[in-house]
Amino acid sequence: MKDREEFIKKWKIQRRKGKPRYVLTHAGLIGGYGLAGSIIGSIFLYNSTSAYSFGHYLPTYIIVFLGVLLIAALKYMYEWGKNEEKFSKLLDE
Repeated sequence: MKDREEFIKKWKIQRRKGKPRYVLTHAGLIGGYGLAGSIIGSIFLYNSTSAYSFGHYLPTYIIVFLGVLLIAALKYMYEWGKNEEKFSKLLDE
């Protein structure tokens, strides 16, 4: 019962902000985490920091960021629809 009320309360706030903002905010966070993970991972894969070249791998980082951003955006668009269904179902009860 409490979970239901909590979901309704949180989803009303999310709905007011709108679908594009919801999707872009969440997908942007996930894309940023993916980018940070790939940069940190590549730093630790090199023998020394002098061998590390950020500029050389910048196109790869951009591709990783955009790829993760696209996949996350699709996921959150799907999640929006599921949450809308759940919200309307809970309000009808």
